[in-house]
Amino acid sequence: MSEKARRGRADSAARSSEALQAEGIAACGKAFPGHGDTSTDSHHELPLVEHPPERLREVEFVPFTAAIDAGVATIMTAHVLVPSLDEQRPATLSKRVITDLLRDELQYEGVILSDDLGDEGDRQRTTRCPTPR
Repeated sequence: MSEKARRGRADSAARSSEALQAEGIAACGKAFPGHGDTSTDSHHELPLVEHPPERLREVEFVPFTAAIDAGVATIMTAHVLVPSLDEQRPATLSKRVITDLLRDELQYEGVILSDDLGDEGDRQRTTRCPTPR
């Protein structure tokens, strides 16, 4: 992805967050740490993101960083497995992704949301959360 395209995504994320929140609507950046470069649907199976941390920072994190800088109210985590960040847990359940990256490195202080914990992609990696029926 070109620098111009990355900057465009970042600007769009920031403008969207600011516009929604100016009207009293809590904006949500989703799906951290990035879900767009997968070929499977996390509602049905656990997608794998096979990029090194440098690529994630240079591409996938760019719109999130811009949204955070713009004061986005919420960020939703992705049900994806990113082995370069955490080999064992999907991003939604990973301390390395949620605390170490999103909270500490990117300094996000807002609300963190999860997508449906009953998604098949999440259930494939954990039995800690019962699936509502």
